[in-house]
Amino acid sequence: MPSRTTLFPKLFRRARYNKSIARLAVAAVDFSLHPSYFEPCGLEDFIAQTFGTLPVAHATGGLCKIVDDETGWLYSPNNSEALQTELTSLVNIMRYAGRDIFKGMISYASRYIHEKYSWNKVALIYEELYKKLFAC
Repeated sequence: MPSRTTLFPKLFRRARYNKSIARLAVAAVDFSLHPSYFEPCGLEDFIAQTFGTLPVAHATGGLCKIVDDETGWLYSPNNSEALQTELTSLVNIMRYAGRDIFKGMISYASRYIHEKYSWNKVALIYEELYKKLFAC
């Protein structure tokens, strides 16, 4: 059976993942949405914050490291109404106060993740854990 790309060339296009374009896309948006039901690590919010985009996430798993109203926004329960309420509020703030209202928060979020979750900091935590585990 032919692929959708072959059957409908004007509607579907096969694209390969391009890390540079993906990062530019993250940097170009106002908010990064994470309506996850389960999120063990929460790496996409780090990527967003690194590229100057604030995350809006359901408060679950690894996304709970987002400091609400400081490094992004958390919402709960995880349903379309709660997400819509959060986004409507943020869009209204931007509409009336301008995009620059979030500049300080964007800067703080980027610094926060680099300072708190840099590989040097994380490596020290793992080193202590391994010392405890193998101190038999």
